[in-house]
Amino acid sequence: MFRLKDIFFKKNKVFKTFGVGFQDLFDQNKAEPNRPYFSLIIGPNGTGKSYLLKFIVEIFRIAYAKKNVLNYSGEITGRYKLEYEMNGALYTISNFIEVGGTDLEAVGGSNPVHFSKEVKTEEGIETIPNEIEFPERIIANSLMITDKFPVLKDDIFPIYTYLGIRRTSSVAGTRTYVRKTIELLTESIDEETFRSSLIDLLDFLGLQHSLYVSYIPKYRSKFFAGNLSGEFINEFFANFTQYTRRDENRKPWGYDYFQKIKTDRALLDRIAAFCNEKSLELKPIHEKSRTLYFGYDVLSQHTLKEDYEMIKHLTKLDLVSFPSITLRRQGNEYELEESSSGEYHFFSTIVGLLASIKENSLILIDEPEVSLHPNWQMKYMEFLNLIFAKFYSSHFVITTHSHFLVSGLKSENSTIVAMSREKDEIIPRQMPQDTFGWSAEEILYNIFKVKTVRNHFIEADLTDLLGLISENSKDKNRIQEILNSIQSLSITSNDPLNVVIEEANSYLKTI
Repeated sequence: MFRLKDIFFKKNKVFKTFGVGFQDLFDQNKAEPNRPYFSLIIGPNGTGKSYLLKFIVEIFRIAYAKKNVLNYSGEITGRYKLEYEMNGALYTISNFIEVGGTDLEAVGGSNPVHFSKEVKTEEGIETIPNEIEFPERIIANSLMITDKFPVLKDDIFPIYTYLGIRRTSSVAGTRTYVRKTIELLTESIDEETFRSSLIDLLDFLGLQHSLYVSYIPKYRSKFFAGNLSGEFINEFFANFTQYTRRDENRKPWGYDYFQKIKTDRALLDRIAAFCNEKSLELKPIHEKSRTLYFGYDVLSQHTLKEDYEMIKHLTKLDLVSFPSITLRRQGNEYELEESSSGEYHFFSTIVGLLASIKENSLILIDEPEVSLHPNWQMKYMEFLNLIFAKFYSSHFVITTHSHFLVSGLKSENSTIVAMSREKDEIIPRQMPQDTFGWSAEEILYNIFKVKTVRNHFIEADLTDLLGLISENSKDKNRIQEILNSIQSLSITSNDPLNVVIEEANSYLKTI
C-alpha cells in the first residue's frame, strides 16, 4: 500500500515556506483501504500546482539517484522534506536534518539528501537510516505543452513514466502521442484487466466495442508489391537517389536507422517477409481511394502484439505512415485525431494510465479538465474510482482549477487541498468537508472563495431579507418573496443558507 503523506519546503524559490498534507488530517480512520486514494489540489492559475507535482517527481528522482549512486542533485532550491507510507513503513526523504530546532544541511557530496525508514516494533518506533523503498511506478500525466514534468529516458529513472504530449523538454506533437498510445495499447492488450477496462472506457465515451489500428505503406510499389527481398532493402537505401526524388543532401528519413541494421541480413530478410505478408492484406481506405492500408482490430484480433516488433522496424525505416486509431459510434467510423479534443485527450490519457499503472503506484495528473466537456469533468473522478478500483494500493494526486472535479470526490478515499495566493505567498488549506454532490456555487465559494453571478444576487437578497428582519418590517409579501427565491435554490443540508431560511420562517410567523 502506497500513500503520499506530506511535503514541506523552506526557502523555496516558488513556495518559500510551505507545507501540505495529502491525506485527510481530520479523520485518519475514515479512509477506505480497498480503494485507491485521491488527493485533489485545487486553485486558480499562479498558485504553483504544476510546480508541486514537478517537485514531487524531482525529490523521488534525487533519492533514487542517491540510492543507486548516480550523479544527480535535482533542481529544487532551499530545503525540502517528503514523507510517504509504503507497505506499513514510513519513509522520509529530506535535504536537511533538524537538530534542536535548527535545520542542518544533509551531508552527501554532490547529492546532499538523506532518507530513512520508520517501522513499528514491539518496543516502539524504530528508525532505520539510509533505507528506502520506492513506489513501483511514478506516472506523470498532462495534456498541456507547458507542463512542468521532466521528460526522461527510461534508463535514467526507470520507475518514472511520462505520459504527456512533449517528446522532449520543449517539443510536443500529437501524432507522436497517438503512436505512444498505440504502443501502450499493444503492450497491455493481452491482459484481461486491461481489455475489460478498455471496454469500460469505450462505454463511458458512448462508443461501440471496436478499436482499429491502421498503417499506410510508403514506397508501396517497391516494398509492398509482394516480392520484396532483404537484398533490395539494402539496394534501396544504398542507392536511394535512383529510387526516390531525393539527392545526396536529402537522405530518406529512415536512412540513419538503416545504417544501424544494414549488416544484420537475417533481420532484413524478416522485414522483407513481413512486408510481403502485409501486401496481401492491403485494402483501400474507402471505396474509390487508391490509398491502401493494413490494420488490426485490437479487441477481436491478437496479432498486433505479435507484429509490433516488425512494425517498429518499418516505422524507423519510414516505410509506413504514422498510425491511426479508428473508433466507431452508432455505426459511423472516425479517426481518433478527428474526434473532439476532449474525447481525444480523455481516451489517450486513460489508455496510458491503464497500461502503465502497477500496484503501489503514485499517479500525478496535471489539470485533466483541459478540453473536457463539463459533463465529463463532473464524471471524471467517479470514472477513475471505477476503472482503477483494482489498484487500491495506489495514490492519485490531481491538480485542477475546475470546480466540476470536486463534486465527484467521495470523502472516504479522498482529500482536497485548496491553494490560494495571498500577497506574495502561496497558502494551502485542507478542506474537511464532504464535497460529493456539492453545487458549483458551494464549491466556488467555499474552496475558490469566488462569488458567481448567482452568488451576487443571493447576497443582494440576503442583505434585503436580513435588513427587513432587523428593522422588524411588516412587509410580509416582500419577505415571503425573497424567502421563496432562496428556497428554490439547490442547496445541501450543510449550507449556511439554511440558518437564514429557518430564521426568516420563524419571523414570518410573528407578523
